Amino acid sequence: DGNNGTDTTPSDNTDSDTTPVDGAPGLSLTKDDSGATAGTGDTIAWTLSYANSGNQDATGVVLTETVPAFTTFNAGASTAGWVCVPDGTADSTCTLTIGALAAGSNGTAVFAVDVDATLPDGVDLTTNTASIADDGNGGPDPTPDDNSDGDDTPLVAVPDLVVTKDDGNATVVPGQTYAWTLTYDNVGDQVATGVVLTETVPDHTTFDAVSSTPGWVCVPDANAGSTCTLAIGTVTVGGGSTATFAVTVDDPIQLGVTTIANAVAIADDGSNGDDPTPDDNSDTDDTPVTVSPALEATKADALLIDVDGDGELDGGDTLRYTVVLSSTGDVAVPGVIFEDTPGAYLTLVAGSVTTTQGSVISGNTPGDTTARVDVGTLPVGTTVTVIFDAVVDDPLDPSVTSVSNQGLVFGDTVTGEPTDDPDTPTDDDPTDTPVGLQPVIEATKADALLVDADASGTPTAGDTLEYTIVVGNSGNADATNVVFTDTPDPNTALVVGSVTTTQGTILVGNTGGDTVVEVDLGTLAVGASATITFQ
Repeated sequence: DGNNGTDTTPSDNTDSDTTPVDGAPGLSLTKDDSGATAGTGDTIAWTLSYANSGNQDATGVVLTETVPAFTTFNAGASTAGWVCVPDGTADSTCTLTIGALAAGSNGTAVFAVDVDATLPDGVDLTTNTASIADDGNGGPDPTPDDNSDGDDTPLVAVPDLVVTKDDGNATVVPGQTYAWTLTYDNVGDQVATGVVLTETVPDHTTFDAVSSTPGWVCVPDANAGSTCTLAIGTVTVGGGSTATFAVTVDDPIQLGVTTIANAVAIADDGSNGDDPTPDDNSDTDDTPVTVSPALEATKADALLIDVDGDGELDGGDTLRYTVVLSSTGDVAVPGVIFEDTPGAYLTLVAGSVTTTQGSVISGNTPGDTTARVDVGTLPVGTTVTVIFDAVVDDPLDPSVTSVSNQGLVFGDTVTGEPTDDPDTPTDDDPTDTPVGLQPVIEATKADALLVDADASGTPTAGDTLEYTIVVGNSGNADATNVVFTDTPDPNTALVVGSVTTTQGTILVGNTGGDTVVEVDLGTLAVGASATITFQ
């Protein structure tokens, strides 16, 4: 208390000592998507749970996130206050300022992103890590390992292939080449790899590589039933295109075919998952076929029996007809029938009908007048020969210059086609066979009482008779050098000078002393006549 005086060394009258205090913030963070699985376009929200388990308050606390690949930050679904640099796209850094966090306190925040609409090949999850830190004023965190946490969210994304097939509403004919347009696309949310188009060459066709997209491979060949593939490779989402598959229709085509049916299929290698809608991985298109069945028939004639041996067709001779039937369209003709009724001046020789196909249903029975043959089905490019004989009328009308005959062939799909004479350029004309040319001279002679001297009404001595002679040609050829002669009855005498003619020259009969009549008529045309009179 100073009663004993002042301390001479006051500087050593005090002392101090510092004892360290062991205290710091202990920040921790966990991240959880609640076991979510996300598809393209979905929102993933992570809950960030943070705490200060230390014994000292933390200041300047900040949460840090990186926007995961194939996503975009969703501010609306996140806790307010996140700031992303440079923006909210993938790989941007986002921070959320928490500020002071007292020792023993905790909190939560939400960080949300939207998954991209499409995903690259092989992407099936997104990985994300969050971290927490303070400004360090409270000292270093004694347990830094729990200052960050990651969470992987599975992503569900698959390719979805579609294909359609279109012939452009075509209608085709045998022998025609035409193409289908194959339109394909990936309408899914992930790229498709190893994409292949598969076709089968339709029945009744052959694959046409020239008119198709290059690259088609057909096994075993290009014929109907072969499998053809076109390797497309990778098809991105929305990255579809078109290909062409062309065929040539058989010519001729099988009877009864009315459509060409075809289907296309598309598939990938499956590495990015199964197609969610397999029903649209194939498409069909039927193309109508228009066929043109056609029949042709030629009919040739030949003199089979020449009764008088003159080498010409005359009454009583026999003709042989050879008919060749053919199918000239692009499809076989079923139900083919040939029939022929010989024309005027001809009569079928019963029993003479033959055919190389089918059966004779008329013409080989006595009394038959028509040759009729049931040929059946006549394939394209094949021929059938029908033969029959016909005899010419005897006697034959002398005015006839030819005999004509024409048959008819028809089928279930073809109306009547007449036979054609192969020896003429005219189509579908009858087969005309010329008859031997021969004039036929006929003469009629009429008498009349010109002068009835005694008015008795009957010829008596001294009366005058007048004769009228008509000479005509009823044959089928002109008559040349025609001469008429007439010697009056011995009980009569020619009236010299009374001879007249409508054609030609009077050689004898009008000169004194003539006792006979002779007229040179010259040429009498077919059907012509001349009239001669004398007394």
